[in-house]
Formats: sequence, structure tokens, C-alpha cells
Amino acid sequence: MFDGAAASDPMPTGMAVFLGILLIVVGLLLADVGRRSHSGTLARNWWIGIRTNATLAWDDAWEAAHRAGGMLLTIAAIGPIVGGLIVFFQPSNAVGASVMIIALGWLLVFVIVAGIKGQRAANAIDST
Repeated sequence: MFDGAAASDPMPTGMAVFLGILLIVVGLLLADVGRRSHSGTLARNWWIGIRTNATLAWDDAWEAAHRAGGMLLTIAAIGPIVGGLIVFFQPSNAVGASVMIIALGWLLVFVIVAGIKGQRAANAIDST
């Protein structure tokens, strides 16, 4: 049948450390982007932030979108940070897989909602 590790087996230490650090770093980076977005200090750029045609075209639209969605980006960071800590302290195969799915699902939902909210704010600026 299946010759791999059982779900209740402990995750290899190296894998637990790698996944934990990866999740925490992603969460901390996103928290910083969210904080800078919400405070209005994230300059318009092509790499990070809510990047749509409307937000990239106008500084006012960029700022409105990020002020509107910045707090949600910060909330999105909570999932990966908590998930990374859980992987450190409970490194089993089942927990590791479950935490990755939940943490990344949390991140994805809040990033999408932040993008939608930001796009709406940018469109409101663009139409005035």
C-alpha cells in the first residue's frame, strides 16, 4: 500500500523549522506591507501592494486603495505567523499539513478581500 510516513508521525525537524520560518517570514512581510499601506507610507510601485490598473495609474488611487485595504492585509498576516508558531511547537505530519492549508487559506481570503476593497476605493477616486 502506502509506504510513506503516517499522519501522526512527527515531522522531520528540518522540515518543521523550514515551514515554520517560511510562514512566519511571509506573515511578517505582509504585516509590514499592511502597516505601511494603512498608514499611507507605501509608495506606488510594481512589486508589492494592491496593484491594479487603477492603483498604478494615479497616486491618489494608490493611496486610497491602500488606506482602504491596508488593515485587511495586516489581518491576513496573522494566519501565517500563528501557523508558523504552531508548526514549531506541534510538528506532526497531520498538524503541519493542516496548518499550512489553514494559514494559506486565511492569507488568501484576506488578501483577496483587501484587493477588492482597495479596488473599489481606487475606482471611487478615479471616477471623481
